[in-house]
Amino acid sequence: MSLTSVILVAAAAILHALWNLISKAEKPSASFFLVASLASALISIPAFFWTSDIAVSAPTQVWKLLALTSVFEAVYYISLANAYKHGEISMTYPLIRALPAVMLPPLTAFLGFGKTVSPLACTGILIIALGCMMMPLKSFRGIKIGAYFKLSALLSVLAAVAVAAYSIIDSEALKILKEGTEKANAFKASLFYMIWMNVMIIPFLVLYTAMRKGEREAFMRYFNFAELKAPCTAGPICTLAYLLTLAAMLFCTNVSLVIAFKQLSIPLAAAAGILLFKENTCKPKITGCMLIVYGLVMTAIF
Repeated sequence: MSLTSVILVAAAAILHALWNLISKAEKPSASFFLVASLASALISIPAFFWTSDIAVSAPTQVWKLLALTSVFEAVYYISLANAYKHGEISMTYPLIRALPAVMLPPLTAFLGFGKTVSPLACTGILIIALGCMMMPLKSFRGIKIGAYFKLSALLSVLAAVAVAAYSIIDSEALKILKEGTEKANAFKASLFYMIWMNVMIIPFLVLYTAMRKGEREAFMRYFNFAELKAPCTAGPICTLAYLLTLAAMLFCTNVSLVIAFKQLSIPLAAAAGILLFKENTCKPKITGCMLIVYGLVMTAIF
C-alpha cells in the first residue's frame, strides 16, 4: 500500500467510527438516520450533476437493485439505531462489522456467485465467529445462553444480516453498471450508486418514522435547529468515509489490503465506547474484539 492509500483508509476508518459514535451519543433513532440521509443527499447535489450521464444510461436492472438495496439499508439503520439504544457500542459495533464476514462466504456460495474461500480465509472466518460468540458475554465463568438473546445482540445480528444482504446486491449492481455503462469508471460508477442509494433510502425511513409514534416524536425534535447538528454532521461524515475508501482503492494495487486496514475502525469504536460512554470492559468483550479484528484482516488478505 502506498502512503497516500494508508492515509486515506485510516481517515475513512476514523470517520466511520466517528459517525457511529455520534449516532450512539445522540439518542439513536430511525429519524436520526432519516435526517442524516437527507443531509447526505443535499451535500451530494454537485455529484448528481457530475454523474448524470450514468443516471441516464444506467440499465433498468441497476435501478431495481438500487431500490432493493435501499430496503436493506433502511433495515440496517433501523436495527442499528435500536441496537445502540439498548446496548453498548463497544459490543454492537464490532458484531455488526464482523458478522457479515461470517455470513457472506456461505451465502454467496449458495447463490452461486461466490469466490472459492482459501483455507487461511476459512480460518479467519472461524476466528471471527469465535470472537463474535465472546462479545455478549460478561465473564468466561458460568457462560449463560441468555446473553445471546439480549435485545441489543439480536438487533446487532439483524443489522449484520441487512449488511450482508445489501453487500451482495451492491456487488451485483456495480458489476452490471460497470459493464453496461461505457463512461463509468470505477470511482464515478460507485459515486453514482452511493448518492442514489442515499436518496432512495429516504422514503423507506420516512414510512417507518410515520408508522411509529416514538419515531414521529423523535423526528419533531429536528424542527429545533440546534438538534440538527448531530445528524447533519453524521450523514456527511458517513458519505465522506465511503468516498475516502473508494479513493484509497484507486491508490492501491491490492484492494484487500484496504479492506483489511479499514478494520481499524473496530478497536477505535470499541475503545471510544469504553472511554467516552464508560461502557463495560469485561475480558470476553476485549478478547472477542481482538479476535474479530485479527480474523477480518486474515479474511481480507488471504
